[in-house]
Amino acid sequence: MTTKPCTCLRLPLGPGESCDAHQLPPTTYAWCFDHGNLHRFPKDGTPWCTAAWVAFTATSEAEALASKHAAYGDAQFLDELPVEKQIEVIETAKARAGEPLR
Repeated sequence: MTTKPCTCLRLPLGPGESCDAHQLPPTTYAWCFDHGNLHRFPKDGTPWCTAAWVAFTATSEAEALASKHAAYGDAQFLDELPVEKQIEVIETAKARAGEPLR
C-alpha cells in the first residue's frame, strides 16, 4: 500500500485521510501596536492579549502583514502612527473590551 504525502505538513496520509486532518486550527491574525508584533489567536477562543491590536481578515501570516502594511505602513508601535490612526486603534481596542468611546 502506498500513501501520498500530506500537502500541509508533508506527513504520510492513511487510507481515507485528507490533508484537512493535519491542518492547524483557524487563526485570527492581529497586529499589536503595544507589543509591536503580529499576534495569532485561535478563531474559536478568547484573544490572550488585551492591548491595542487590530485584527485582519487574512488566511496567512504573510497576508496579514501585507494588510497591516497597507493600512498602517511601517509603524510598529502606536506612537509611530499619525494621531488619527492612533485614535482609530485605541477606539477599536476599547470597543472590543466594551469600554465607552469618547
